[in-house]
Amino acid sequence: MECQGDKLVSSVDQDGLPGVNTLYNRVSGTDDEHNKRQILRAYLEDWEYVQRIVRVEKSLHQNKRTHEIILLGGLLKKIHKFPIMYEGEILVPTADVENLMQDFITSANKKDQRNIVVEYLTGS
Repeated sequence: MECQGDKLVSSVDQDGLPGVNTLYNRVSGTDDEHNKRQILRAYLEDWEYVQRIVRVEKSLHQNKRTHEIILLGGLLKKIHKFPIMYEGEILVPTADVENLMQDFITSANKKDQRNIVVEYLTGS
């Protein structure tokens, strides 16, 4: 399901979010309209949180690829000094990007990378 170009509900469960069938089963499992709205409201809050994580992950991957460009990577690394933002909100200030990126790229796998981003965003 999409809204204004954003994919709000995936076909399958992913990134800790329920897919269409799971969400449908949750909503159709109750007759109370208030409970249905609460289920959907909670889903949208979780979706927003996951989008922030995904945005930071994508930005860090993009920075990594940019820094790996032969001959230009070093120069781009020096001049690319921007925070990571989502919907106008700074998620990772410029001063934190390099340290977060180092932890991110030295991680063993995608799960560890995601955990680093989640820990950073939650302040844990």
